[in-house]
This record gives sequence, structure tokens and C-alpha cells, in this order.
Amino acid sequence: MDTEIKKPWILTSFTLKIVALFTMTLDHIGIVLEQYEELSVLVDVFRNLGRLALPLFCFLIVEGVINTKSYGKYSLRLGIMASLVSTVLIVLNFVDSFDGFEVKQFGNIFIDLLLGATAIYCFNKKRVWIKLLGLVPLLISGCSFWASAFECINCDKRVWIYPFFLRTQYGFYSVLMIILIYLGYKLTDLFLNNFGNGAFKNYKNERIIRNLFTILMILVSFVVLFLTYQILDSLDLSVTYKMVDLSIQASSLFAGLIILFYNGKRGYNAPWFKYGSYIYYPLHLVIIFVLISILA
Repeated sequence: MDTEIKKPWILTSFTLKIVALFTMTLDHIGIVLEQYEELSVLVDVFRNLGRLALPLFCFLIVEGVINTKSYGKYSLRLGIMASLVSTVLIVLNFVDSFDGFEVKQFGNIFIDLLLGATAIYCFNKKRVWIKLLGLVPLLISGCSFWASAFECINCDKRVWIYPFFLRTQYGFYSVLMIILIYLGYKLTDLFLNNFGNGAFKNYKNERIIRNLFTILMILVSFVVLFLTYQILDSLDLSVTYKMVDLSIQASSLFAGLIILFYNGKRGYNAPWFKYGSYIYYPLHLVIIFVLISILA
């Protein structure tokens, strides 16, 4: 009996990135349109679809670090984008708000991704002391969460030691998710090494098992986020900073249905798309805000 997995595991990294970029764009459009009450239904649709982006990007970061031939070049691209976005945030800080939006509250998603990539790079090394360094990015993201939460609770105070333009966009959540997805890879190896005989031994593509463990880790990261909010609320911190609205973020779990069909292949990766996908982030934000300004 042929047990090799073939179809419908047909989605490549290219496909996942397209979906992530598209849903991210919908999310940002939804955020901008929140000021129009008559568009509330459309906003809800866009925001919920937009939640699919983060798990997909976190998953692609893990895939990217594990499979890249040069982590230096990979991290350099993330670092350049993180520096660019932080520079823009500093400039925009001199503008109090844009149609009611304050740039300080958004953070820098490329810092999230760079910290997560650095953690995976360290965990993937053999030396124990380097592996332990992989916990530092998680600690940094935790400090980012604390700094933003502290400022939210104490509106008249600022954590100058950790400026807003160096903070993550999702607090500790995104970095934790990246680390847990990587842990899912290791659990997959452990599972296949110990239970890989029998039904699994003829699989030429073990991707389905990895995908299932990835989905499990995304769920675990959401549970950690949920429990964190519950603990903070139990401390009567009613105005506690919320990285994300849990009712909306729950939609991100549906990203698992997309990851389930991932076949482990890179797919289309021409230079224009490889580098253009980075440039797309600031470019699409500029286009959205310009269009909204014109139409407002």
C-alpha cells in the first residue's frame, strides 16, 4: 500500500507569503477604516481575515532561518527593514496623530521577526551556551510588552530606557509563536524517530506531520496569550495594554488550515519578488494612507 503523501499538499512558501501579504493589507485597511462607523461590518471582515497574516509570517520565518544558506544575509534584510521602519516611526513621532492614529502604539513588526529569527538561529546551534542565548530575544520582547503595558496603565509616564521605535508590534506574542513553531519542528523529529516505523515509515514527505505540530504550536501560543490576559485582568489592571484583541486574534487560528496544505517547497522566488516583498510593507502603508487622505 502506497502511503506517500502527495495531494492536496500543494502550497509553497511563495503561496503562503502571497496570502500573508494580502491578509496583512486587508488588516491595515480595516484599521484605517475603523473611524467610519458605517463601515463597521467591512472592518470586522478585514480585521478578522487580517489575523491570518501573523501566524503565516511567523511560520515563514522559521522555514526561512532553517533553510537559508546564509543567515547573515537573511538577518541583514530583516535588520535593514527594521531600521527603516524605526526611522519612519521617529519622524512620524513629530506629528501628534494622523486622523486619530498615534504611531507610538503600532510598534515595528520587523523587530518581532528579527528577534524571532535570531532566537531560532541560536536554538539551531549545537553549543549549549549559544542555545541559551536564544532566550534573550524572548526576554527583549517581554520587556517591550511590559514597557507598553506600563505606559498604558500610567498614561503620564514613559519608559525612556525602552523607546517606542525599538519595540515589537506584538509584545512577546510573535516571538513566542516563532519559538514554539520551531519547537514543533523538534517535536516532529522526536515523534518520527520514536514512532516513525509502521504507518509513517514509507512517507517520502513528512511535511504533514510537521504541519500538524506547527498548528498545535500556534494554538499553544494563543493559549499563552489568553492566560496572560487573564492573569493581568485578575490583578485588576483594567486598562492593561492589549497587544491584540483576543476576540479578533482568535481568527488567526484559521491560518492553520492554510499551513496544513504546505508542501515544504519554496516555489517561485525571483529576486524582484524576494526583495519586493520587503519593500511592499512600507509601500502599501503609504498608499493606504494617501488614498484615505484623498477620499476623506
